[in-house]
Amino acid sequence: MPRKTLIKKCAVCGRTITSQFAKYCCDCALLVIHVNRAKLPRKAARRIYRYVRKHGYVCYYTGMRLDVTDSHSPWYFVLDHWKPGDNRKVVLTSALINGMKSDLTEREFWYMIRQLADFKRLGTPVRKIRLSLWNREYIKGCEDIEVQVSCERKCCICGQPVYFYNAQFCRKCHLISRRIDESQLPLEAAKSLWDYVRKHGHVCYYTGMPLDFDDYRSAWHFTFEHVAPGDSTKVVLASALLNEMKSDLSEDEFWYYIKQLDNYKRKHTGIRKRKLVYWYRLHPVKDALGAQML
Repeated sequence: MPRKTLIKKCAVCGRTITSQFAKYCCDCALLVIHVNRAKLPRKAARRIYRYVRKHGYVCYYTGMRLDVTDSHSPWYFVLDHWKPGDNRKVVLTSALINGMKSDLTEREFWYMIRQLADFKRLGTPVRKIRLSLWNREYIKGCEDIEVQVSCERKCCICGQPVYFYNAQFCRKCHLISRRIDESQLPLEAAKSLWDYVRKHGHVCYYTGMPLDFDDYRSAWHFTFEHVAPGDSTKVVLASALLNEMKSDLSEDEFWYYIKQLDNYKRKHTGIRKRKLVYWYRLHPVKDALGAQML
């Protein structure tokens, strides 16, 4: 007489599983591995499991369907701290949105999306706000360079007074020059960067916002950003925040998703996924052996 197949339900999502030894379906087994590796509090873990049971594997912020198989995909599901650094509430989102949200709260994230979308569509200036939980450091040590002597000699790049009597740069251009040396930029990229500063000043390439050259912990502190990720032939000035939000996107892809996210928030329209040319981030890979043992 043939053995009767035992029908069980996944302890997380409630879908039917046929293995008598399994507690979770394949997707939820992987989720449990990620939750355990993150060492989340029990209450936070139970909140994630309830969300999956109710909504499935969709992004908390955008409602987009998440990828649970390809860990190289920008739509691969990851765990995101709703409030940066706080383990009490962790939500599901895509690798792409997780990178764009960075150290922003949800309110700050949507504020910046709207500001950037309005800038791109209407040309309105981006209004800075104080970011409550921003915790990134860039170019540490810049605070030790101060204007020591006031003199009439002008910077060879921007025309501002030099920071020291025998210097060739102002303080800001000196910091840029030092960063060029540290980054070992190609001559063409450095020349293009200096041409930009001569023409536009010390402002963000993407938004025209004045950059911060004093506080290296500021979200508006100047950084070097690759227009095409990984390509050092064209490097531009951008704020630390824009650098993080752009992540591994090309300039065109970045503005495309800024507009898509803004439309989703304002008009509740679905976000259309687009193949990303330069995306190469790798998020936690499926532990096949671990999944089988659960």
